[in-house]
Amino acid sequence: ISEATMKKLSLSILILILSLAVSPVWGATRLVNKTGTDSGTCISSACLTINYAHGQASAGDTIEVWDTGTSGTTYTENSGSGYLNITKAVKIDPIGNVTINSTASPAVMITPAANGTVTLGGASGTLTIDAQNTHNTAFQWIDTIYNSCTLVMKNVTLKNWLLTGFLQSDADLSVRSEGLTLTASTNTT
Repeated sequence: ISEATMKKLSLSILILILSLAVSPVWGATRLVNKTGTDSGTCISSACLTINYAHGQASAGDTIEVWDTGTSGTTYTENSGSGYLNITKAVKIDPIGNVTINSTASPAVMITPAANGTVTLGGASGTLTIDAQNTHNTAFQWIDTIYNSCTLVMKNVTLKNWLLTGFLQSDADLSVRSEGLTLTASTNTT
């Protein structure tokens, strides 16, 4: 083998290794739908709530939230915290038109345990987070150990949150939007 061929081969291997190192690697896929049950791992059979599926997930997992209706499906995350509580670098991927209602403020609490990316939404569906005119903040990002994290929103609509706040954060947070719609409420009571 010639020296020029060896250099090309070495460069090709280096490029392959680097591309694998920076490519996002997602783990298991957890399933959520309205006919599910909050038991088990949510892998072979669907769970009922996103918070339960998140509790079963590991960093890097995808939680597919299924639209089981004909005009969209609404999930109310009212168990435990009363809001969607994300503590791991996961992807919440709507399959169809999915709405998440919360019964507490903020609508979504993100408290990452380590550096990573939290992705809300995806290419295959739309995700609406409805704060139901009761929350001062649509998102609250709390990072007690100051991790460097990224929040990615794809095809996400934030609806009915009060005008006093979109995002509260105390961390090194990067937000990347790929199709974010903000619909604030005019009701500030």
